[in-house]
Amino acid sequence: MKLIAGGDSFVWGSELKDHKHGGPGGHSMSTFPALLAAQHRLDYECVALPGSGNDSIARRVMEACYDQIDIVVLVSWTWSARYEFWVTQQEKWETISSAQYERRNSGAGLSKDFIQTFFNDVGFSDYWETYSSLREITRLQDHLTVRNIPYLFTISDNWFEKVHCLKDPDRVMESMHHHLDWRRWFFFPQGERYPKTETPRGFYQWAVEERYEQGPQLHPLEAAHKSAARLISDRFLTLLSERP
Repeated sequence: MKLIAGGDSFVWGSELKDHKHGGPGGHSMSTFPALLAAQHRLDYECVALPGSGNDSIARRVMEACYDQIDIVVLVSWTWSARYEFWVTQQEKWETISSAQYERRNSGAGLSKDFIQTFFNDVGFSDYWETYSSLREITRLQDHLTVRNIPYLFTISDNWFEKVHCLKDPDRVMESMHHHLDWRRWFFFPQGERYPKTETPRGFYQWAVEERYEQGPQLHPLEAAHKSAARLISDRFLTLLSERP
C-alpha cells in the first residue's frame, strides 16, 4: 500500500535537514505525512511542491492517483491566495501568489503586468479566494470518493478564519461548503496559552502557538512534524481501516 501526500512546502519539507532541493523528488522524509507512512510501513509518494496553490494540489493528487490501486491519500490544503495557470508559451502549469504581487515581481512564466492586473481585479477578492479553494477541495473530495480511495484532509493555513464572505455566501458557495465531508478532516488542537475559539487550526497556526522551532523562512522544523504525526495517528489508523 502507498500513501500519496499532497500539499505545499510544509508537506514537501522546506527547511528540514534532509530535504534535497525545491523540485519534484527533493522532498523531506521527516514531514508528518512521511512519518505516518514510515510508521505504518507504507510506500510513500510526495506530490507536494513549495508555493503550491489549492488548484495545483488537487490537480497533482489526481494525476498521482490516475493509474494506481491500493493507495490512501493525505492532503494538507494551503493559503487561498495562490493560483495556478496553464502558460501557453511554456506549455506547463505555473502558480502565482499574492507575494509576487506585493513585491511587484514577475514570475512563473507570467508577466508582472498580468500578475498585477489579476490580483487587482480578481485575486485579492475574499469571494474569489474562497470560491476557488472550495471548488478545488470539493472536486478532489468527489474524485476520491467516486474512486473509493480513502483520504484525510487537513490544512496548512487556516484560511477558513479569513473568509468573511462565508458569513453571507451565495447559493453556490454555501452548497460547496455544506458538501464538504467534515468526517474526513483533521484540525489541529488549540494551544492552552490562547483563548478558545471555534476556529479550526492548521498545522502552521498550531506549531506557532505551541512555540515549535521554525526555520529562517518560518517553516516548522522536525519537532513540530513529529508531534503532528502523533496527533494525527489515530485518525490515520481509521483511514487505513477504510481501504477496500
